[in-house]
Amino acid sequence: LYEGFGLPPLEAMSCMTPVITSNITSIPEVTGDACILINPFNMSDLESALLNLLNNNDLKLDLSKKGYERSLQFSWRQTAMKTLEAYEKILRL
Repeated sequence: LYEGFGLPPLEAMSCMTPVITSNITSIPEVTGDACILINPFNMSDLESALLNLLNNNDLKLDLSKKGYERSLQFSWRQTAMKTLEAYEKILRL
């Protein structure tokens, strides 16, 4: 239920897997509109999302494509560069 950054859904999206994930923590920020977000404490939300995805091929294809495109916006190199920029900004204070 808790994921600090959202790496598992991002990894799934990079494999063109349609994602159903939690709408809490940082996950919505990471996934954007490229997945189905649900309340992880509401099983009927999960059931509805699963049935929707299983019965809607257009949705599966759309989420697969959007998810893959979204995953391309993230990389370890980019993360390291942003971290370095943050440290440099702090050192200039």
